[in-house]
Amino acid sequence: VLGLQEFHALPRGILYPLLIQAGYKEVMIDRGDDTFDNGASTPLFYKADRLELLDCGHLLYTDAPDLNAAAYRSLLGSYTMAQVKANDYSKSITWGIFRVKETGHVFMAASTHLYWRRDNDVQDDRDDIWRQVQAAVAKETLLAARDAYLARPDVTIESMPVFVGGDMNTTTSGSTYTTLMNNAPSSSGNYTDQNAMRNTNLLLPLKQRIQYSTNHHHEGNWDDTYNVYDEPYVAARSSAYENSLDYIFVDAASAANARMTVKASAALFDPYAMLATDHCPVMIDFDLAD
Repeated sequence: VLGLQEFHALPRGILYPLLIQAGYKEVMIDRGDDTFDNGASTPLFYKADRLELLDCGHLLYTDAPDLNAAAYRSLLGSYTMAQVKANDYSKSITWGIFRVKETGHVFMAASTHLYWRRDNDVQDDRDDIWRQVQAAVAKETLLAARDAYLARPDVTIESMPVFVGGDMNTTTSGSTYTTLMNNAPSSSGNYTDQNAMRNTNLLLPLKQRIQYSTNHHHEGNWDDTYNVYDEPYVAARSSAYENSLDYIFVDAASAANARMTVKASAALFDPYAMLATDHCPVMIDFDLAD
């Protein structure tokens, strides 16, 4: 499963036919509007020869139906929801439930992009609050979709792991990271839903974890003519993993279940990859047991 962010018209026009040629299918989203040229800005692609798509969904955070002050009061502090909300139409979450054709195992995977900031030069504490709200909404959305699928009369499985990856725009010391890792409020207005996630990189022994990050957020020089960063080696310099912005999480219950095992976690450090992004692509390999 391949999750992308900021997949607007230009990268879609270049990469989409190559992905289809390589055997991928896109999780198709019916939003009922024309916000984007094609598909979602946070798309999911999957290898059709290995996986069967069972269910899917998409949510623009700015359109989330339960974004009200009462539900997220513990995150809003002294602000109102109207004061922290930013209508950024590239910030969304796309999810799919997949069955592994060879084994029959079922899992959920999601791609998301959380908010950055409303002013590139000034850090506003409202930005981090809005990002935390999005993180809480993402977890509630995914777990509700999982529960709805498991409750279907034609479904016989009792559980499935829920993975969500993407550009979280938070370091490991950020409040949004804490919101992802801990139980966060839901539209019920409390913390009782037990929706904590776990960073899959931390489920591995220390020597097997990603140790560094190459993100160069707002440090590279973007060339508008060629649509690349023109200093890829500056972009590829390493920093501590704690400064990463990109992660793959799994729900805490699955992380504690021996039937789901993370086998590997890796980051792409190829400087040529950094020509097209100011982030560090990450991946995991995992096993599901009966």
